[in-house]
Amino acid sequence: ERARGKRERARGKEKSKLKESKRKESKEREQGERARSEHKEREQGERGKERESERKKSEKERGEKARNRRERERARGESENKSEEREQEEREQEEENRRKERKERERGRERKREERERERERGERKRERVE
Repeated sequence: ERARGKRERARGKEKSKLKESKRKESKEREQGERARSEHKEREQGERGKERESERKKSEKERGEKARNRRERERARGESENKSEEREQEEREQEEENRRKERKERERGRERKREERERERERGERKRERVE
């Protein structure tokens, strides 16, 4: 009886040690995951800042280029009206190109639709012939 009690106590101690080690492992794992996720968030934040600064820099460069172009046009003696007219013409041309592209896409869709319809009719005629 005493020996059995001793064995059970020893087994209980082993179980509690096992539980404790498992608890420590899970705690360490959670800490590692937390550290990794925090590191990832920090890196993403840094990348976001870098992208934002790149975007601002490119916007600034575009603005400077446009300003320089306007200054060159003025230096060549072009009136402000002419450059505005040219910009308006460019916008109108871009809009016209977009309209043409839209029409072309629509024509392509229509052609595909007609082709599918012809294929379907061919299939129906073929089935009728088979019947």
